[in-house]
Amino acid sequence: MKYDENVLHENAEKLYKQAETIILTTALTYGVRTLVVSFIAVALVSALAHIDAGPLSALAVVLTAIAVIGGIAKGREQSFHLRLEAQRVLVLAEIERNTRKLPLPESEK
Repeated sequence: MKYDENVLHENAEKLYKQAETIILTTALTYGVRTLVVSFIAVALVSALAHIDAGPLSALAVVLTAIAVIGGIAKGREQSFHLRLEAQRVLVLAEIERNTRKLPLPESEK
């Protein structure tokens, strides 16, 4: 098996692409999950306690907004770590390129 620098560059590109989308996907995931759980809880509470679901629905929306903000923060953190890992991969490739032994000229053999 031979060393292939292109594998490192491809991996770094994949990490950068993931870093670009992870903020949005994490925010959406947090928001959708919270929205679903909140509205199920609202439906159960309003049915069991015979309470109007209006104010509880507003609470569910507020909780969802908070979850989206939390998802954005978590997504930014994950994005940073992905970009950092991509930089590490590129540094490894650069170190290898700079320390690779060149063939000796015929006069030095």
